[in-house]
Amino acid sequence: MVCYMLSILWTICFAGEFFFPEPNPEYRYDRQDIPYVYPGRPFDWDGETPLFEKWKPVHGASRHLSNVFNIFVVMSIFNIINVRKFNLVILPLNIGKSY
Repeated sequence: MVCYMLSILWTICFAGEFFFPEPNPEYRYDRQDIPYVYPGRPFDWDGETPLFEKWKPVHGASRHLSNVFNIFVVMSIFNIINVRKFNLVILPLNIGKSY
């Protein structure tokens, strides 16, 4: 499950600007012709060209990295639901149980 979560989150984090849609043109900033989310990195890959750093004082947190966090939370909730045990033994934190 960890490999699945990491692969999905890293894909959205590092390549989400190429496939994650942005329906509101106002949040595309200076890339109006590109229908995808504006990258949430402060600077471009060269480390000098500002990306979201110039829009952060005006609009606050980036929608790109907010989506990454929201997807992490949803995946964690599904993980918690899926790892439940369906038996009647109640041991908090599985203390005293040997495997």
